[in-house]
Amino acid sequence: MEDNKILTFELSDDGDELHVFGNQEGLEELLHSINSVLKSRDHDHLMTPEWAGQELTSEPMLGGGTLLNHVKIHFVKYP
Repeated sequence: MEDNKILTFELSDDGDELHVFGNQEGLEELLHSINSVLKSRDHDHLMTPEWAGQELTSEPMLGGGTLLNHVKIHFVKYP
């Protein structure tokens, strides 16, 4: 059920750490996005409802820090 999904990307207070929080449904959403990028060899966007998305949730899990509203996952062709 969409209302129960948790998936947030949050930076620590000092900006040195990225925390990813997710429950079963949220982490499956992340896996779906990564698999989509692998298949398309392009990129995908994950956004909160405030940024016209539905992939990420807006409730911070980390005390302090910064909630990210937009995450892009890029495929990199190397070499």
